[in-house]
Amino acid sequence: LKSPLPMKEGVEYYEYPTLVALHQFCIDATTSADTLVVYFHSKTRDSWRKAMEKKVLGTPCFDCMKDHTKIACGFGWTRHLTSCGHFAGNFWMACCSHVKQLRSPFFE
Repeated sequence: LKSPLPMKEGVEYYEYPTLVALHQFCIDATTSADTLVVYFHSKTRDSWRKAMEKKVLGTPCFDCMKDHTKIACGFGWTRHLTSCGHFAGNFWMACCSHVKQLRSPFFE
């Protein structure tokens, strides 16, 4: 999928192009609302990444997401007073019906 914003050579966009593509995939008219998407990256220790992969790609998250009242699953959900919360390591699985309601990630 093409980014909706122009990419500049020599600029590091980190995970934003991937998150924009994931968002575009979910809002595409041909994508079913109950499609599950996952987000992973390689910016961590192997042992930590493997633990997060086991949770997100394993039985715990797939079983959780069978409950249609759930919108996302991940490793180590935390909620702070100053933020809306996040999954530890930023590894997660979500339903496209939820992702398509979110604003597209911004980068520039």
